[in-house]
Amino acid sequence: PQKLFTRLMNWSQIRQCSKAGIHIGSHGYSHLNMSKITNKETLIHEIGGSKKRIFKETGIEPKIFAFPNG
Repeated sequence: PQKLFTRLMNWSQIRQCSKAGIHIGSHGYSHLNMSKITNKETLIHEIGGSKKRIFKETGIEPKIFAFPNG
């Protein structure tokens, strides 16, 4: 069977997209399955850390969050 995989964008590509007017949304800092996380501090890090990193890299605060793994 054929293996499917997702190639992630690097920060240089993300910055280029952002400069071109594409909105960069947040998706969690380390792409954990958040429906299985019970620790509040971990959730805060995953959501807040992701937003902070995107802002650091692009200068634009993400307004959209896509929940990893549904």
